[in-house]
Amino acid sequence: MTTCEKAVAILKAASVPAEATDYGFRIRLPEAPARGFADCGMDNDSSISMSIDTDEMPPAIWFFRKDYLEMAELVIEAFKAAGGVHAVRADIVAALRRIDVDYDDTDLRRMTEAFLGELEDED
Repeated sequence: MTTCEKAVAILKAASVPAEATDYGFRIRLPEAPARGFADCGMDNDSSISMSIDTDEMPPAIWFFRKDYLEMAELVIEAFKAAGGVHAVRADIVAALRRIDVDYDDTDLRRMTEAFLGELEDED
């Protein structure tokens, strides 16, 4: 089982409506099941990003983590803070933003720096 598959299993076990995709996973909400709430996938530096469409400007917000399991933890924590399985989009987005403020991105920054260093070495 890949790390992404584990993350999807953990999300589902926490009652978060997640599904595997070719590039990572997607979160859907009961209030709008045909419309994806969040898409999560791997970036070039092997970090994980999640985008969420909003009705704001810019029209999408992004969250970054070092791996799929960290991203799953973020999503689960946000769903719990927003009311669990009955959480609505606006409350989940607000919870994600509150939680993200306290994220220690040291390991994520190291991953990116290592990736950029590898690119420089190729020149």
